[in-house]
Amino acid sequence: MKKLLIAILCFSGTLLHSQKHDNNWQVCLSIDSDPPIKYWFLNFDNSPPSLIKYFSPIRFVTTNLVMSDTLGKLIFYSNGAQIVDASHSIMENGDSINLDIFWSNSGLLQPLSIFSLPSPLSEKIFYVIHCYYDFSFMGHVTLKKILYSVIDMSINDGLGKVISIDSVMLTGTFMTYPNATKHANGRDWWILTPELANNSYYVQVLSSGGISDPIIQEIGPQPITLTQMLGNKLFSPDGSKYINYDSENGIRIFDFDRCTGLLSNARICTCSTLAWGGVAISPNNKYMYVGLNNNLLQYDLEAEDICSTIDTVAYAEGTLSIYFPILGPDGKIYITSGNEDQRLHIIHQPNLKGDLSQVELTAIELPCYNLDDMPVFPNYRLYDLPGSPCDTLGINDPNVGTEEVEETAQKVTLYPNPASDMLYLSLPGYTKNEVRYNITDPAGRKVAEGVSQVFREQVSVVVKGLPEGMYFISVIEDGTGMRSLKFVKSSGE
Repeated sequence: MKKLLIAILCFSGTLLHSQKHDNNWQVCLSIDSDPPIKYWFLNFDNSPPSLIKYFSPIRFVTTNLVMSDTLGKLIFYSNGAQIVDASHSIMENGDSINLDIFWSNSGLLQPLSIFSLPSPLSEKIFYVIHCYYDFSFMGHVTLKKILYSVIDMSINDGLGKVISIDSVMLTGTFMTYPNATKHANGRDWWILTPELANNSYYVQVLSSGGISDPIIQEIGPQPITLTQMLGNKLFSPDGSKYINYDSENGIRIFDFDRCTGLLSNARICTCSTLAWGGVAISPNNKYMYVGLNNNLLQYDLEAEDICSTIDTVAYAEGTLSIYFPILGPDGKIYITSGNEDQRLHIIHQPNLKGDLSQVELTAIELPCYNLDDMPVFPNYRLYDLPGSPCDTLGINDPNVGTEEVEETAQKVTLYPNPASDMLYLSLPGYTKNEVRYNITDPAGRKVAEGVSQVFREQVSVVVKGLPEGMYFISVIEDGTGMRSLKFVKSSGE
């Protein structure tokens, strides 16, 4: 049988490359705000991720950046006003970036306003992209400039130094949040910034020569309101689609060309609820998830009519909310529940349709309240586009042509269904002597696990002790679920 690498590549999104820049997330703040301030990172060194407590000299209110090196070790973080190194001290020259009207030592007060990109020239150089705000239109907060600062991590014994502060990357009358994806050449970065008041998009390249002047493209519907800041803008993991989302103007979906940086094929799905929320896309680029107050929606991005595929995969009752989803480096999607709550939700199998996605509400209990913002992470593990005419650098994805595609995982079946005492899994082509499995309920809670012997490509699992109801069983290979299958436990009567 071919090696079981598709379980890692397609089903879980587990790290295949060493670009672990998104390995640590800032998630919550202690109620005690006296310096030094107590925070927690969500760290993805292991699965499930762990919470790591630390003390910081700065306060986070909304803006949130955390950067790790290629191996996943924390190197710096920022609240949009200051930059702190791995020793939790203010980085040299990092005491005051982004000196706009909202600057304070409590950090920038706007969400989704900062992210970082490794330089195409050196893994020790990082560009920090950050937004400059102003009051200039009928009392509304407006974004007039996108700035960048540069960090050299080779200085100060690896603790880094800010070597350039607040350089102007982009200016405009009204803009909204930028985001980035890897160029098809596998080295450079595309940075895309929408205008707030119309359907213009600014496209720039971060290359070995720095950040280019923008190309402006007009495409798609005109916004119907000027409150597009209430939502996020992101690329699909493979960089082939770009989403410009806010609940008032809807979900604007575009195809993106990683060679030219141009958008095409504009589509829009309207939202029925005006609420703060966000969008995340599954590791296999097929499903889009939208957090909308109490609802978690799923759309099929491969369908001819994307909007018609809407499916509510979770609903939060009472005061529990479903706000901002973000794809984790472990291939799961994590969702905030608001800054007055201490819980995170998880989509355990985001590559699968409907209930098979296994949404678990309140999956992680935090020791403190959620921050107002989740960090912005482009896909740092995206390589060149295979066969691309614009790839002249020879930077090839090391997995293309070296990893075998596992067809067996797609052929896993189970019977009988419903099952009363025993459940049998058929594993055609499986050559190992035993397999591990997990059984979870519809909320994603693990209810059973075990190891079964493989006999003639078949595994038997005892389910007699489970209460009646619906469950999911996953065969585990290299710590990752090959495939999740749904079954019903019956009484057998």
